Amino acid sequence: MALAISDPQRAPLSDRVVYLATMLILFEIIFLRFVMPRVRTEAAPDSPHETQRATSRRPGRLLHIAGQPVALDKVKLIEARQHHVHVQLCDGTLTERARLSDIVAQTRPEDGIQPHRSWWVSRRAVRRLGKRSGREVLQLSDDSQVPVARGRVEDVRDWIETYLDDIA
Repeated sequence: MALAISDPQRAPLSDRVVYLATMLILFEIIFLRFVMPRVRTEAAPDSPHETQRATSRRPGRLLHIAGQPVALDKVKLIEARQHHVHVQLCDGTLTERARLSDIVAQTRPEDGIQPHRSWWVSRRAVRRLGKRSGREVLQLSDDSQVPVARGRVEDVRDWIETYLDDIA
């Protein structure tokens, strides 16, 4: 600072140092006051205490679809369309940008089955295995049908025998 003041050519530099230091402190205050609290509240649900409270409010397991928690017991079926998944819930639908494989990886075999590369069906939604136009389909409890890939027909039959004893 003494060097900047002693030289008349560098005198404007001392004014800039004060200005820059003031701006730096101002931005730091704004960041700590407004930005940092938001980052902390977004990160807070990962704490064990908050996770336990969230779990106690929502019984059952959760699927994380594009970062959004969805109760597994509310999911009827999931259909992948291009880069999005359409999740049919008991009380509506949800469309998110996600990969079906990431969602299916969160489920267990007893939760449901993936009869086709672009479908996953909940165990509660399946009524029976049927045919439409000579092709295998899963008949759902709401009378809709989900296609079964030819390569997965045996897996679907085995799954039905294992997890759905009461349907033919």
